[in-house]
Amino acid sequence: MRSLRRLAWLGTLLLCACTDITSERVMSPFEGVGFAPGPGGYQLVIDEIRDLGTLPQHTWSEAHDINQNGYIVGTSQYNAKTKIGGRAVRWPGPLAAPSSLGALGPWSEGWDLNDQSVPVIVGNTGTNGSDITRGFRWSPATGMVDLGLVGLTAIGSVHVTSSFTARAVSWPGHVVGTADSQPDLGVLGAYLLEPIGAYRAVPATCLAGYLFGNANDVNDSGTHVGQVKCAMTLHEQAFVATLGSFTNLGDLADGASRSQALGINNAGTVVGWAAAFALPGTGMLRDHAFRWTPATGMKDMHPAGDTLSESAAEDVSGKDIVVGYRWPAGKASGYKAFVHGQGLGMTSLPGLCGDKGPSKAFAVNDNGWIVGGSTACSGQYHATAWKVRVVSTPLPWKSRTP
Repeated sequence: MRSLRRLAWLGTLLLCACTDITSERVMSPFEGVGFAPGPGGYQLVIDEIRDLGTLPQHTWSEAHDINQNGYIVGTSQYNAKTKIGGRAVRWPGPLAAPSSLGALGPWSEGWDLNDQSVPVIVGNTGTNGSDITRGFRWSPATGMVDLGLVGLTAIGSVHVTSSFTARAVSWPGHVVGTADSQPDLGVLGAYLLEPIGAYRAVPATCLAGYLFGNANDVNDSGTHVGQVKCAMTLHEQAFVATLGSFTNLGDLADGASRSQALGINNAGTVVGWAAAFALPGTGMLRDHAFRWTPATGMKDMHPAGDTLSESAAEDVSGKDIVVGYRWPAGKASGYKAFVHGQGLGMTSLPGLCGDKGPSKAFAVNDNGWIVGGSTACSGQYHATAWKVRVVSTPLPWKSRTP
């Protein structure tokens, strides 16, 4: 599922003319193939970039997830700053126009969907007459349904839920997100809602001294990831957990600094961001994208020697392609989408108008489709889909004398 900030586009890209795309018209693929050279003998090949458009009258949109069948979910708004009137949207595929999922109040946003043939979608919606946020579950059969957690106390918690967000949903229907207990002490806690309806606080092993938590993604086995602060830790740190186990992933610096897990695949590979020292022997910290497995532990994906930018990994496919975004250190803008994996180092993705404006990548499927958002040549920020593959670069042929 599914948080953070630049890298120059590498190589020459054959671009088509960019135009402002609405929900009635979808951008044609690139006329040709774009190549981004990478270190270690690998290249990123970009077969297509598509503007996924917005709902009518809207000027801003962003895609947050894509499943293995090509269904896409995200959000469309009147503009970047106006949440009221925004709507959770779905695209049946990269060639389709967006359709609204409705709302249970003044706004809604779409975040995740599963791999069922008719996917279940989760997201969040506002509530009329209050500032309470409620997570929802949507399917064509039921429409948008409130998850119904306000007023409940999660198993393993002592706090009554006053608002909650939904961030991800698995194939069987596990939903994860964050519950807020305000005005009851104001405790934010990660939760897992099981398909049978059991509402649990996670991770259970931390609850004796639970200070903070959120859950960001869940795989089909119910393994979930996010960020937690237990009484025994100094900072919020990334975790991976099941209902019977909990692993604190630590960080890339001193073991007591910040980190957050944002994505997990069905093989158990976890990605996110973690604090790292910008230069060895200094106290200057930067947030770096990481990849974690039980066998390798946490590995820094940020380019070695880059002390001027930060990065975060949002998702990892079953084929070990990682996507996310990079940004100049200390700035709240300048985001640039990246792709990493299969031998390719962190490599920028071009936006709808080349390197113009910010871009983010949130999700990738096993067919090489990446979704997120980027700046069109009109200056508007639109949901974007990229079709990519990683290929090995042939070494220069050298003749041999007998």
